[in-house]
Amino acid sequence: MEPRNYNEHAVHRLFDDALKRASNDIPDRATIDAIMVRAYGQYNVLMQQHDRMAQDMFVEDGTGSATGTNTFSLDTLEVNLVAENLDRTVTLHDYRPDPSLTSMPPREFVGPSVGTAKFFPKNAISLFTALGGAGKTTTLLNIAACIAGQRDDEWQDIRAGKVIMFFVEEDQVELNRKFGAATCDWPQKQRNAAADNLRLVSLVGQDPHLTARVPKGGVTITPLVAQVIDHACRFNADLVVMDHLQGFADGDLNASDTATALAMAANMIVAATGAAVVFTAHVNKGQINAETVDAGFTTGNLAFENAARQVTGVIKIPEKDAEDFGMVDPDGYMKAIIAKNSYGPARDAMYIHREYVPDFHTVRVKPYHRVITAYNSGLVPHAERLKTQLRDYVGVHPGTTKNKLDNLSGKGGQFKASKNEVRRVIEELLDEKCLRVRRISKPEKQVLGVSQQVNEILEVVS
Repeated sequence: MEPRNYNEHAVHRLFDDALKRASNDIPDRATIDAIMVRAYGQYNVLMQQHDRMAQDMFVEDGTGSATGTNTFSLDTLEVNLVAENLDRTVTLHDYRPDPSLTSMPPREFVGPSVGTAKFFPKNAISLFTALGGAGKTTTLLNIAACIAGQRDDEWQDIRAGKVIMFFVEEDQVELNRKFGAATCDWPQKQRNAAADNLRLVSLVGQDPHLTARVPKGGVTITPLVAQVIDHACRFNADLVVMDHLQGFADGDLNASDTATALAMAANMIVAATGAAVVFTAHVNKGQINAETVDAGFTTGNLAFENAARQVTGVIKIPEKDAEDFGMVDPDGYMKAIIAKNSYGPARDAMYIHREYVPDFHTVRVKPYHRVITAYNSGLVPHAERLKTQLRDYVGVHPGTTKNKLDNLSGKGGQFKASKNEVRRVIEELLDEKCLRVRRISKPEKQVLGVSQQVNEILEVVS
């Protein structure tokens, strides 16, 4: 208040109002003194824990060697700490960079190659983002099965390792279904190896939150973080998959405190396991029809995307790419683009496609490798090209019937061929054992979404 605006009556009124407020009994009133005392107390607790860690980090086993077996408690979270060369006091000089280095080994990755890049760096967070129903869960489960089964003939440059996956929405029956579809045509030895080195943990029926809101505001870490760490460490996992991001967070993902707390929980898992920790996530609403993948592709606050060392987005295959590949029907084909990569080149991409597995009534996902052939370049005669088109269409459209292909014929139809041509080529494919006719049951009709009058469908012979 400036001197020239002084009003004695107003000053007395403000003073009387302050006295009235002072008499109110407000529980847990926050004062600057209380805040300072609490902060000082928290500081002392942390320093005491630090001192105990420095003194008790190591115990000697029977051989006289030091092993880090003690634990550090943060609320309900207990993280096993393993350290080397901490039998001396750490000083600021220990953080001096080493100027003698002339090279270093490459970063270790768990997933397959994507062009010149690789999926899923170890000891880091990664994001795998796609639209709902686009196949995030199925894709990662198929990759995980190949890693666990040491199967390197599908995904490029895949390495053997152990994988543990946690699911918010899938129950154990559905996870077994997806695993069965992914490995149904593998040799039994590889299926057994995949089962031995893979754990699929359903969290359906329990609280799946890694973070939780506290009554007075803010977000804290839940005991589930410790459980995830314990399972991953006991299994010695190289890859930890959390499906999906939205289900593991309590609160608004658009809020920075929620995203920051979730990133802290994820980094605790990374620090304790040294594994590649991958979260699946949904696409930001503004990116639903995206033709490429850029920053901000993942739903929620950017804080979590910033914390991730690798961000991969999956989109429908762009129309131009489909034309270049000579695809008649691009449904079921997707493009995965590494938008952010802290440990390698970014913008590399790969293509994947979904195929229906009748024995398990679900789909599996495999990499799609473009093969440059005369068919792609348009040098193949029309009849041969139509054969490839029809076979490809049946392969990506489970439940296809002869009548459905008839409806797609004609000059203005999808195949640019007459009904007689389509029928003739279908018969040739059946004679050549490229296609087969199979009878279907009533339950399968419902799964495939075909009319109850349909009794037979066409299938590609593998």
